[in-house]
Formats: sequence, structure tokens, C-alpha cells
Amino acid sequence: MTVGGWIFMLVSWGVIIGLFVFCMIRTIHPGQTTIIKEKANTSLTDTETSSKSGQ
Repeated sequence: MTVGGWIFMLVSWGVIIGLFVFCMIRTIHPGQTTIIKEKANTSLTDTETSSKSGQ
């Protein structure tokens, strides 16, 4: 195998393993996504409240 082939293989496996680790971290630590969802719900509630008070 050529040097370019080895580099391509190592970079490809690096991306695959990196994505795997990223997904595992998001799966194991769901608290961060909960905070984001709570902020989104708060923003929707604020928007709904302000639109109702404007009527």
C-alpha cells in the first residue's frame, strides 16, 4: 500500500472513531440536551405569552 493509502486509511478511521465517541458522549450524558430543550420550551412560552398579551 502506498503512503497516500495509509494516510487516507488513518484519517478515515479517525473520523469514524471520532463520530463514535461523539455519539457515545451524547448518549451517555443526556443532561446537556435536556437543558437545550428546556431553553427552547422557555423561549416558546415567552413568545406565546407576549403574543397573547398583545391581543
